[in-house]
Amino acid sequence: MDNPRVPMTETYNLLGVDPKDIVTLEKYLQDYFTNILKKLKDLKAQSKQTDFYI
Repeated sequence: MDNPRVPMTETYNLLGVDPKDIVTLEKYLQDYFTNILKKLKDLKAQSKQTDFYI
């Protein structure tokens, strides 16, 4: 099997994408879940329900 870690330079060029604009999946998911937790905490502050925990 070929090496799955191939340089992405050709793909970026083909798509016209600047590699500096690409984030890792780990960073994307970290930002995503940080935003979700913030929104949930904001909802908790506005909610009168007592069974909603974070």
